[in-house]
Parts: sequence; structure tokens; C-alpha cells
Amino acid sequence: MSGRAVLGEYHAAVSAEQAYLGSTAPELVAASTLPHFGGVVASGAGLARNLDETKPLLSHRLAMSAYSTFSRPPLGLNPNDRDGIAAFHNDVVLPLAGIRIETTPTAQLAASREPSETCPKTEPTFIDALRQVDHVQQNGRAPRWVGPNHIAHTKLNVYADEQGSPLILQKRRDIRLGVTLAHMLLDDALIVPAGTFVAVDGRTNVGIVDEATHMYQPPSERTPQGWSFQTLTINRDFEIRPLRIGPWAYNDPTRRAFYGITRTPSDRAHYDRRRAKQVVNHTLDDFRAAADRIMELCA
Repeated sequence: MSGRAVLGEYHAAVSAEQAYLGSTAPELVAASTLPHFGGVVASGAGLARNLDETKPLLSHRLAMSAYSTFSRPPLGLNPNDRDGIAAFHNDVVLPLAGIRIETTPTAQLAASREPSETCPKTEPTFIDALRQVDHVQQNGRAPRWVGPNHIAHTKLNVYADEQGSPLILQKRRDIRLGVTLAHMLLDDALIVPAGTFVAVDGRTNVGIVDEATHMYQPPSERTPQGWSFQTLTINRDFEIRPLRIGPWAYNDPTRRAFYGITRTPSDRAHYDRRRAKQVVNHTLDDFRAAADRIMELCA
């Protein structure tokens, strides 16, 4: 699909979300009784000025607000409000974003209050991580390069449930950032779709089941010390903080291409072909396959 066609689809999607929020926001806010979230919902038209390649749609912005408020509730937010935020996110925001999860996820984790964030480099650096896993598998040693995006990931972790199914692929550099490989439920309330970027709470070992370290350290010539792949088994007490819905939450390549749309200084939408190509040419199955490779190497 051409850049012009993607932009056309993008503007249509934003307009449809604006129309939906504009026509239903008062009822949604009244029904949800969310004093800390209602203002964001009601300002749907103005939200378009704050979209970028990390949150191309209004629904993505709303999801980020829900994740932030649910994970780190402001003073005065009672438990019923928190449950209301989860229900609003699950029943309204996710379908608005084009993500439909018909059954309650079986994977359950806990919500972390630890602050974190993502940036436009998140997607390219995860693609670098894929290339590094491929290089180790094909050549039997760590690569000498740091990737086309100039980011080195000396530690890649896979968090799996007690049945051995991978849940999160995490890269470790400045922050512990992961991408979810399966739908999951936080605190028995908030649905986190597969393909969501999350912060992994590394402050404690709460929720880590196996004490033994399952690690693989490939031979390395010129890469930094400490290069390793690691697999950890976790249970429902393990804490993560959802940050934003990523492009690989979508099977539709056009939806993934929306994450290649940047904003000019005059706030016009611009199609960044290089970034779009990177996110469109990969799917969540690529990250699941990388997690499987890491688990095999660590076995």
C-alpha cells in the first residue's frame, strides 16, 4: 500500500474515532463515573493534536491514560473507580482500537506502580533484538555489530508461565522494557493485549517461580561483557506496567503502518517510509519465534 493510501486510511480512522467519542462521550463518562478519566474521554476532538508514531490513534491515547491511571491510581481514586477504568478500557477502548478479545485471558499478572515510559525508538530497538537472536542462532556467537539502529541489547529475557508458554520478551538496556506475547489480565481486571509494550518490574524477585537461572551466554568477540539470554518462570504475583499498544498488536499491516506516521512541526501527518517498513515487515509471531529460540538455547 502506498504512503498516500495509508494516510487516507489513517485520517479516516481518526475521524471515525472522533465521531464516535463526540457522539457517545457524555454517556460513556456518565456510565463509567470516572472523574479522573472522563476529561480525557470528553476531549476526543482535541486529542488528535497529541498523536504521534507512538500513539497514532485516539484509542491508543485513551489506552495509555487507562494504563497510567490503573497502574498508579491518583489520590482519591477508590477501588470501584479502578474497576471502572478497567471495564471502560476492556469494553470500549480496545474495540475502538480495533482489538477484540472474545474470552478472558488465562495468563494473569499483577500491576506495577513503578514509573516508566517508551519512545519512538522502542519499535526499532525491538527489531534489532530480533536480528541479534537470529545472528546467534545462525552463527553460534554474539554479533559484533549493535544493529542498524545503533542499540545494543546485551541481555534478552523471556518470561514464561508455569506451563512453559512465553508471555513477555524483554530487552534490557537503560530500562526493562518488554513486549507481551499473549493476552493477559492484570489484577483480575485490566486486559493487556498481546503486542503491548510493558515495563517489567525488576526491583524484586516477587512472582519469579524458579530460583535457578536458565541462561545462555553465546561466545562473543567484541560485544560488551555480560551478554546473555535468560528464561524465567513467573506466576500471577509478577508485576508489569502496561505502557502503550504497539504495532504488533495488529495482524492488519495497514494498522501497523499507522505507527510509521509522524507529525511535522505544523502538526501535519507525515508518512515515514523507513519506519513504516520496519514495523510492517514484522509481526508478533516473529517475536514469539525469537522467544522460543531463546528458551531452547537456555534449556
